Amino acid sequence: YRAKAALGQFPYIPFSAFLFQELLLSVPFFNKAFVDAGCGTGDKLLLAHLYGFSSVTGIDNEETYLRQARRLLPASIVLRHADIRRINYATYDVIYFYRPFQDPKRERRFEEHVWKTAKSGAHVLLGAPLCADWGYGSQLDQRKYVKP
Repeated sequence: YRAKAALGQFPYIPFSAFLFQELLLSVPFFNKAFVDAGCGTGDKLLLAHLYGFSSVTGIDNEETYLRQARRLLPASIVLRHADIRRINYATYDVIYFYRPFQDPKRERRFEEHVWKTAKSGAHVLLGAPLCADWGYGSQLDQRKYVKP
């Protein structure tokens, strides 16, 4: 958890599995690539896998979480040890994150990076409302955005 503190990130914060499933049901998932930026131990990855996404990826900078996820999750789920602020999100159709940064300025920069690198048509699902203003209305309680 030192890695998260050094980057000003929150430690793992659970998000309701029920609300997450509601978000998943709001997007197409057949032949779609899903990523959880700041995946922690991977509980949302397992749900995305069970919903049938063609590929499921989790990214976290905390190796301790990823080791646990590797023990618990199916081998088909890709786990990456990386800084979520440096990822190009253009290969993913559905991008999920739950307010990974404590500092609102860092969070805003991260959100802007996700939006900038996401491909057109990507669905961005949020565990918490945005810090940044993307200028696009939300379809689901300020938790789902589709990049034009």
